[in-house]
Amino acid sequence: MPQTAVARAFLLSLLLVVSPLAATANETAFGRIAQEALDTFLATEGIDGGVLAIRDGETDMVLASGIAERSTQRPVTALTSFYAASAGKMVVAAAILAYVEDGILDLDASVWPLISDLPDITQLANADVVTLRQLLDHTSGLPDYLDDAFFEDSLDDPTKVFTPADALHYVYGIDPDFPPDEGFEYSNTNYVLLGHILEKVAGSLEAALETKVFAKAGMRQTSVGRPTDTSVAAHGYSAGQDMSELAWASALADGPLTMTAGDLAQFLDTLFVRKSILGPESLRDMTSGSGQEETYGLGMGLEEDAFGPWYGHSGGYDGFESDTRHYPQTGTTLVIMINGNQQSEETFLDTIAAAYFNAQ
Repeated sequence: MPQTAVARAFLLSLLLVVSPLAATANETAFGRIAQEALDTFLATEGIDGGVLAIRDGETDMVLASGIAERSTQRPVTALTSFYAASAGKMVVAAAILAYVEDGILDLDASVWPLISDLPDITQLANADVVTLRQLLDHTSGLPDYLDDAFFEDSLDDPTKVFTPADALHYVYGIDPDFPPDEGFEYSNTNYVLLGHILEKVAGSLEAALETKVFAKAGMRQTSVGRPTDTSVAAHGYSAGQDMSELAWASALADGPLTMTAGDLAQFLDTLFVRKSILGPESLRDMTSGSGQEETYGLGMGLEEDAFGPWYGHSGGYDGFESDTRHYPQTGTTLVIMINGNQQSEETFLDTIAAAYFNAQ
């Protein structure tokens, strides 16, 4: 990863941000370990840059490494935004559940009245019987629109912003994977429909997310679709090509957000620690697995490791990847966002979680 010595020194001096109350020798040592781990991970995987955010109620740490844009050699900083891909599903799910709390939406009612206006929607198997809950937890049986044909068409015009109606045409006439609530299959089609539903209740997907999530969490470096200011956005690279335009055109609700790692950590902290986005019942629903898949709730992955249970969601697209974890027993949130794609099967947050908890 090419980078000038001056830029590197600037990053090392500014991009380890720890609250004064938490700046103990132990945590400073951990910061150095985490920075080295991030640098090594990016170099080993051949990725240009990334940001690691860590929050635990006392510590608010943001570590950055590498470059955000090859043509200018612009360094990654704590304020660099990355395309979050499917990690954005957590935010969409939270907005849906907030409207459920308002009594505007019903988790277990058919969504047909809210989607029947979509052109040719009768050609989507199961669409007339699936519920909001089944869309959220991927038990709808709806096939995934993200297939080879969609990707080929996207690459023909990387700046094209697909509407829900555009995307759904890729699955019209295809048999369902299973009857609703009789299986689990991760399908981005579910969240395309959820995005349309949010448009119906709020006027636009952006308005729904701003009202129900961004404003409550103070997420001011997050955009739906193409960032307003691309000068602070990371460019994503895959197979030597700049894939940024393709990612920024992804404004459908299965992966609509470009954001900083700090904003993504702030979302999880606000959701699970401050609990000011959703009430207790909605949070229980969100973090409870379905009868078909115990490791996936409502827009939220549910896992456990040696340090306890955690909630989160990963995301990946050409040129970008993100991964998140929130450990509810300690209130610890970990977020990694990068502007490239891993070559190995390494889960970087496994390394960071072990370093963090062993340092406590």
